[in-house]
This record gives sequence, C-alpha cells and structure tokens, in this order.
Amino acid sequence: MAFLLARRKEDLMTLAADLHLTFEASFTKLKLKELIVKSPDYVEDDVKKMLDGIVEERTKGEEKAEKEKMRKEEREEKIRKEEKEEKIRREEKEERMQKEEREYELEKLRIQAHPIANIPKSAENVQTPNKPIHETFHEFNMQEDISLNLTLFERHAELTFLPKKDWIQKLIGLIPIEIAHLIAREPADKSYSKIAKSLSDLIRSDNPFVFEQPQIEAFEKLKKLLTESPVLSIFQQGKTTELHTDASQQGYGAVLLQEAEDGKLHPVPYMSKKTTPAEEKYSSYELEVLAVVNALRKFRTYLMGNHFKIITDCSAFQRTMDKKDLVTRITRWALLLEEFDYEIVHRSGQRMQHVDALSWYPVAIITSDTLTARLKRAQQEDEYTQSLRSMIGSNSDSDFFDKNEILYKYVDGRELIVVPRDMQTEIIKLAHEKGHFSAAKTEGVVKQEFFIPNLSKQVQNVIFNCVPCILTNKKSGKKDGFLNPIPKEDVPLSTYHVDFIGPLPSTNKKYQHILTIVDAFTKFTWLYPVKSTSAEDALDKLKVQQKTFGNPKRIIRDRGSAFTSKAFGDYCTNENIQHFQITTGVPRGNGQVERIHRTLIPVLTKLSIADLTKWFKFVDPLQRILNSTFKRSTKWSPFELLIGVTIFVHLKL
Repeated sequence: MAFLLARRKEDLMTLAADLHLTFEASFTKLKLKELIVKSPDYVEDDVKKMLDGIVEERTKGEEKAEKEKMRKEEREEKIRKEEKEEKIRREEKEERMQKEEREYELEKLRIQAHPIANIPKSAENVQTPNKPIHETFHEFNMQEDISLNLTLFERHAELTFLPKKDWIQKLIGLIPIEIAHLIAREPADKSYSKIAKSLSDLIRSDNPFVFEQPQIEAFEKLKKLLTESPVLSIFQQGKTTELHTDASQQGYGAVLLQEAEDGKLHPVPYMSKKTTPAEEKYSSYELEVLAVVNALRKFRTYLMGNHFKIITDCSAFQRTMDKKDLVTRITRWALLLEEFDYEIVHRSGQRMQHVDALSWYPVAIITSDTLTARLKRAQQEDEYTQSLRSMIGSNSDSDFFDKNEILYKYVDGRELIVVPRDMQTEIIKLAHEKGHFSAAKTEGVVKQEFFIPNLSKQVQNVIFNCVPCILTNKKSGKKDGFLNPIPKEDVPLSTYHVDFIGPLPSTNKKYQHILTIVDAFTKFTWLYPVKSTSAEDALDKLKVQQKTFGNPKRIIRDRGSAFTSKAFGDYCTNENIQHFQITTGVPRGNGQVERIHRTLIPVLTKLSIADLTKWFKFVDPLQRILNSTFKRSTKWSPFELLIGVTIFVHLKL
C-alpha cells in the first residue's frame, strides 16, 4: 500500500474516480490512500496496473503538450525571424532603389546640361538628326511608370535633335499600336471618350504637351480597358472569324478577331513571339508562313472546324501555297494548313498596323506580378480572409496565422496559403493545367500549398469547363472477354506490368513510343521514351530498372512482337523471371498499365498541343506527378508506398 503515497495526488484522484469512489478536491494523499484501500473493489495488483496506466497516460499527455508548446514556439520564432529578414530585405531594397533614383537624377541632369552647354540655340530647327529617335529609345513597357517613360522620351528627343513640333507624333509611334489607335480616335463608346479625352488632346498640334496626374490616370484606365470587354470579346461558334498575321526578322504576331454584336471585329486573343536565331535567316515569305502556322497552332482550339479568313500583307504567301514544288519546310507547314477550312485575303501593310506592332516589338510584353504579391493584395481586399484574420487575436488555438502579411492555415504539419475567393478558381486552373489530371489528383496538387474551402466542388466545376479536357478525354467502359486471375504478391517490385504506347509524333531524337512499366503493388510508374517497339529497346530499359530495383518475380505483358520474341524470352529465363501474356483482344488483362495509358495520352496531348513534336519534354515531369498523387485504390501515393516518405513537388505557378 505504500506505493500509493509515492504517486501524485492527481493520479490518486483519477484512480479513485475510476473506482467510483466519492471524494473532494481538498482530500490529502493520505486520506485518498485510506479511501482507496477501504474500497470493496481494492485488489493490490489490479490497482497497481490501473495506477501505472493512469501515470503513463498522464505522462504521454504532458509530453504531447510540451511538444506542441515547443512546436508552437519554434513556429513563432521562425515567423519572427522571417519577418525580421523580410524587413531587412525590404529596407535594403528601398535603400537600393533610392540610390538608383539619385544616380538616375544625376545622370539626367548631366545629359540635360550637355546639349544646353554645347548645342547652338538654332539646334532645335536642325532638320537632319544624327540618329532616328526609334533607334535610341527603348521599347515601351506598360509595366513601368509612365512618367519615367516620358522623361526618357524627352531626353532622347533632345539628344537626336527632334523638333518639338514632332514630339507628340513620335511618342504615339513608340507606344503599342492598340493604345495609339485608342487614343487617336473618338470612339462611339462614351465610356472611352471620357477616359481618352485628356490623351487625345495631346495629339493636336495646337495644344501644349502636358502629361500630369489626369493624363496618367487616363492612361492607366486605357491599359485596363484594352484587356476587358468590349475591346476583347469571348469566342462564339458560327460568327465571322478572321486571323490577322504579320512577320518580321525580329518576330511575328497574330490577332484572332471575331464579329461582335455591334457588327465590328473585336480581338479575342493576341499572340506575339520573338524569332529564334535560325528563324531570323528565313526569307520573307517563309516568315509569313511561319506566323500563320504558329498562330493556327496557338488558336487551334478556336479555329478547328470553323471557316475563317487569314488576312496577311504578304502577297507571296498565296502564291507560295499554290506552288507544286515546295521546299521541305514549307511542305510540312502546308500539310498542317490542310486541317483547317480557310481562305487567304491579301491586305496592304498600312491596314495591318495592329499586328505589325506585335511582330516588330515581340519582346515588349507585359510580365505578370508574382503570385505571392497578387495573393497578398487579394487577401487584403477579401472580406472572408479579413474575417479569418480577425479571429487570430481572439482565439489562441486558431490554426490560422499571419506570415509576411499573408494569411496561412496550419494543416497536418504544413503551412498552407489561404486563397481569397476571387483567386480560388485561378489557382485551381493553374494546378489542373499542369497535367489536366482527374479531380482527385488536381485536388491533391492544390492541397500541397493552398487552403481552399469546399475544394472538391470547385475542382469539379473547373474540370467540367476545361476545353482541352472536353476535346481529348474519352469515355471509358468495359468490353466483353474472359479473364483468368494472375497470382501476385503483396510486396513492392514483385510484379511488373509493361507495355508500349505509340506511335507518337517523331521528336528530334527520333523518339516515337513510350515504354511504360507499372509496379502492381504500389502503382509506381516508370515512363521511358524509346525509338521503336523492338525487343532491344524494351530490354535496354528493363536493364536500367535492374540497376536500381533488381528483377521482378513476374512480368505481365501483351502479345506484342517485342515481348513474344526469342530475345525477350531468353532474358526472362536467364534472370529467372516469369512472364505472363494476356488474352488477345482483351487489353484490360493488363489493366494497370492500360489505365496509366488512358491518363497519359490525353495529358501529353494537352501539354504539347502547341507543338506535338515536343511531347518528350513533358514525360519526366508527368512521371513525377503520377507517382506523387493520391491513388483511390491504395489511399496512398505510389511514392509513399514504395519509398516510405512523401515526395517534394513544388507547384510552380
């Protein structure tokens, strides 16, 4: 009985409660001991076991609470450290920007002082500049501060002795053509006329050049209007459609236009791309054909099955397509054009300035903000996110916390960014378009870095409206046939399912097929691009497997010539591998690899739709995603079952 006094008072109170004894919190350990000993259920050995269990449970609870406390302190310390580092980086960045700004102002003053000191007063009337302004002025970037661009324009105009009466016209010529047209005209839509008034006045030669806050605000609004309705429109089947293209040695561009309800053509999407060093050497008509071909590849989803016009300022393009003998490159492009229902219309270059700007200034693109910065801004404007943030201070047990002014949620040991409502669909689309996988796999990719309430329903809605998935997915279903079960062991790397997929479009390395190997137990998948379906290619890849994973006990395969060959049979015999062949005409006998192929074919098609010959670039990332995503049949990812840990796959958005 002395062992009772060696225990804590709270342990004795718990024991008394388990024995259904009546006691008060004020009881001493001695009084609790006497009460327990006098209990009719008291048996010393049983009581010792009960007391040991109580102590063990209490100890575990204390250890768990201590670990949780330490984890919370470590997390808070980590957040404080990161916030401190972020503050230091921000201060260093501000200091660097201030330094650059001071250097810029000094350089500006030096350059401005130079012509004043050295150029005669009549220099303003010089008619022949040393260098055209478009050769000295940098390409316009709408991400930059408009006032900085105007300051730079003024500097370059002075350096090139550009008469001030021509400044406005030259400035309009240097900005993107769409904005120049919108500023120069008086549009029918009154919402535009209000915004464009302060800018359109600048073009008139009788008005002084003033670009202050009203003009800056109007310019920013015009940039926004160019990316939304009614300038841009949504594609509609059956409407009059035109594809306008243009090319130069610097690049090529295209605009897909469609007739809207107002009877006018409106752009749907734009395309602009810089030519490669090899493409720069093409002749003019080859560049024009290149622009058309790449535009058709880009806008294939819109144009396939519809009649449309190809508008170009190159008359040689039509004559090229009518030739009987074409160079090999043009012949390949001509075959691609045969897939579409189109007519070619020639139009003078003066009427093609809207695409001319896209081809001459291909690098003047708008780069989007980082995803983190956009999430941060969206969280600040989202009521739902703000309501969650307000709960952090009032509830110390909340899983939500702020880190670098971004709201996170702690889920299963991971810090997930809380996605505001306005960006939830965008995040899901970005995750889905990494491979156009099923809802479960897309949901798994999102959950690796983001927290979105009711995620399953939103993922289903995004996939239901995904155009590439609608066009390429095939309905599945069982077919008639008799199957015999093949015995397998419940261990990894014991049974392989193998098969080829192809032929696929030939790549630069002459790859036309993929050898797929699936581990029957873990569903782990290996994808090997190969040049043919020969036994030699199959055995080469199996030997690569052998170096790391050894031999399987059995291989399940179809009746392809590579697997029925003597070389393959001899290899299996020498390595003591059983190989089973499935019934002819019943591919589901090798169902595990066929199921992977059913996913693989549409995903590769979607990822390489711009250039089908580049499919091999997506094989390795696709294998990594297949092995890191959740499998409904096993409730685990293949990587976790085979290796025992979770693979780290960063979602690059």
